[in-house]
This record gives sequence, C-alpha cells and structure tokens, in this order.
Amino acid sequence: EGEHMAKILSYIMAVFILVPVIAPSVGSLVLAVSGWETIFFVIAGFGIVASLWVIRLPETLPAERRVPLSFSKLALGARAVVTSRYAVGFTLAQTFMFGFFASYLASSQLIIEDVFGLGDWFPIIFGAQAALLGTGMLFNPRLLDRFGLRRVLRIVLTAYFGASLLFAVIGILTEGTPPFWLFMAGLAPILVSHAFVIPNLNSAAMIPMGNIAGTAAAVIGSTATLGGAVIGAILDRTYNGTTLPLMLGSALVCGIGYGFYRWADARWESATAENLSPVA
Repeated sequence: EGEHMAKILSYIMAVFILVPVIAPSVGSLVLAVSGWETIFFVIAGFGIVASLWVIRLPETLPAERRVPLSFSKLALGARAVVTSRYAVGFTLAQTFMFGFFASYLASSQLIIEDVFGLGDWFPIIFGAQAALLGTGMLFNPRLLDRFGLRRVLRIVLTAYFGASLLFAVIGILTEGTPPFWLFMAGLAPILVSHAFVIPNLNSAAMIPMGNIAGTAAAVIGSTATLGGAVIGAILDRTYNGTTLPLMLGSALVCGIGYGFYRWADARWESATAENLSPVA
C-alpha cells in the first residue's frame, strides 16, 4: 500500500514505458529478414510465451485474504471504489492526464513528419522521449523516500499543470508551428512530470483499498486506460496540420485532471486512515 506500492509501480511502469524504445528496433529487424506478415506471427509467439509463463506463477496472496471469484463479490468491490470520493477523484485525475499522453502517443509521428518534416528521425526522437519517461519513473522511488507520496504528488502535479499551461502559450504565440527545439523544450517537462504522475496517482487511489486491492486495481486501471484512450482520441480528431490542438489540449485535460486531484486530496487524511473491506 501507499508509498511502497508507488515504488513498485514505478519500476513496473518504467519497463512498460521503455518498451517503445526497443519495439521499433525489433520490428525493423523482423522486416529486414522477412515480410510484414511475419510481424503478426512474432506477436502471436510472444503471446504464447507470456501465457505459458503466467501458468507457472504462484498465487502470492495468503489463503485467508483471497476473495472467491463471483460476480456479486466483484460488484461489491467495484461499488466500494466508485462510491469513494477519494478513489474516484484520483482515478479521474489519472484518466484525464493519461488522455493527453494517449493523444501524444497517437499523434506524435504525424506531428514529427507533417509539421517538422523529420519523419526519418522519428524512431530516434520517440525513443529518446520514452527513455526520458522511463528514467523519470526509475527516479520516482528516490523522491518518495525523501518527500513522501502526498508531497511528491503536490509538487509534481502543480509543475505538470504549469508546464501544460506554458506549452499551450507557446502554441498560441507560434500559431501551432513552433521551431522543433521549442516544441520539444515545452513537451519535455510534461513528459518528465507524467513519469511521476501516473504511478503515484494510481498508488494514492489504492491506499484505502488494501482489502480489495485486486478489484480496485482492475476498476481504477481500466477506467484510467479506457477513459484516457477516449479522451486522447477526441483530442486527435482536432488535428489540423499544426501542433496547436495538442498544445491547447494539454492545458485543458491537465487542468481538469488537476482539479480532480485537488478535489480528492481534500479527503486525504480521512481516506488514507480507512481500509475498506466490503467483501469480507
């Protein structure tokens, strides 16, 4: 729970974020030795290996804390999550901020190619950005040790919101066509902040959910991922051949997410003292 969970999630998500650094190279290697159809067989092969690996993983939850798998138990656990202002607030904050990240992932190649004419450099640019995210997540546990989860969230989310506002101002002043170096300079602090925001928001939302951690993780994770994907898709549809929609969208969705964070943080003391167990 709490800061220990945030540390573990940081390492897990660092690996998840660093995958895009490796994936283009693997794809290029496959294409170099075979046709594009082989990509799908490689993906299927990885899926089979992962499935077989999962089978050998033991259950680590003590028997007395295991919840029987049933719809009624899952429904009770989900209800505990969605009726907690604290958990809902942090989940929605994560959802909106992930929405910007999803939009960035989907539109970055188009922007690099169309706006800046650097399509050939995209794998290197994208890989460097992913490495920046992964490095930030690996550094996150040190910040948690020094400042604690709540203080880190307060500092990073304030910086994240400020960086998104600055990013939007750059977009307005340049009419969506800033020099590449200025675009990257405005984007970099947002990406660095994002590396700290996502694992810590997720961990904060889970603090009072220790007894229903599995169900809570499913509800929080699926809501943030699916909701963020929808928000990102909406932002992507506003693309007009410039960077302005992405830059303005960053301030909008990060501002909304920051508002939900403040709304939930007001209940920090009371919520973190709880440990919900509606399925016992």
